[in-house]
Amino acid sequence: MNRKGYIGALLLALYASLSFAQQGIPIDTVCIFDPPSRLAVTSQGTMQFKWSVGQGVITSNPIDSSVVMVSWANGSAGLHTVKVVALDSQLECPGDTSEALVLVTAPQIAKAKFPEIACQGEEVVLESNIAGDFMWKGGSTNRFQSFIAKADTTTYLISLNGSCTNDTIEFSVKVNSTPTAGISLAPDTVIFGEEMNLFFRGLANTSDNIEWFLNDQFIDVGRAIKIEFSSLGKSEIMQIVTNGNCSDTAYHDIYIDDQFRAHFPNAFTPNGDGNNDLWFFDGVGHKSYDATVFNRWGGVIYNWNNTSQLQAWDGTESGQLSPEGTYVYKVGIEDMRGQMHYFTDYFTLIR
Repeated sequence: MNRKGYIGALLLALYASLSFAQQGIPIDTVCIFDPPSRLAVTSQGTMQFKWSVGQGVITSNPIDSSVVMVSWANGSAGLHTVKVVALDSQLECPGDTSEALVLVTAPQIAKAKFPEIACQGEEVVLESNIAGDFMWKGGSTNRFQSFIAKADTTTYLISLNGSCTNDTIEFSVKVNSTPTAGISLAPDTVIFGEEMNLFFRGLANTSDNIEWFLNDQFIDVGRAIKIEFSSLGKSEIMQIVTNGNCSDTAYHDIYIDDQFRAHFPNAFTPNGDGNNDLWFFDGVGHKSYDATVFNRWGGVIYNWNNTSQLQAWDGTESGQLSPEGTYVYKVGIEDMRGQMHYFTDYFTLIR
């Protein structure tokens, strides 16, 4: 504290005119939370004194002496005028009035605005919310401070309270690593109705969240997903990787084509060697189908569709091996637009 509450000497002579108030300069500075300050004037003979201390409270007894103790705890911060009138108790004559100014200060709480979490590589801005004087760690008195986030950082801000005790706030900024999004290599074109496996190929911690979107619609979360494309034309795959409030985004454009193709083998060898033991067809753009195998006389040997457990013919009829020879297939396939395609041809069973 500066000159902790002592008002120097308010020199007051009987019948003399002396006023410090005209100077407009405080003769002392006290903190509102300090113990009572001591105010004194020079006393002569039988003089008594009448004090006026504004928002202060005289705590000493007697209060008409040349020295009083004044508490400012219930007052407000600012300039306070102290007045004292000298009285001669024998002559019953009033003396002159003298005035002085006392500056009462109140401490300010240290307050700052700062992010509790930041991402590696981003600029972190700190802001002082103190109206009066302050100082950052390192001595800066600028309102704003900034740094590039590299690792967890602790700093402090001091409220400089003059005659009152300084107040300090210490705070920490946790710095999270920034993930990197990445989508596995994917073709630029896929067929309508096809499924595609996609994988995360970026940099992230095991605890980071990896979300996938197709045309801004959430699909799934994880390091590997499967996407089925059910609309034609251009689509956008989006991947968002998040670590706390840190995130990164990757995109991949893909074109969904409505091609239709069907391939039917002209022979198979169901001899149990594990190679070409089943007759089946494949292609792209198939929504559903129904397939039937006939013998050379038109008799139905086997029938299956896209919901059957075995979607192929194994070369048997009612559990018995079918003989070698030529067979006929008739297949109806519905494409992704709902249009039917019909195929009939021959193939050979070879044992």
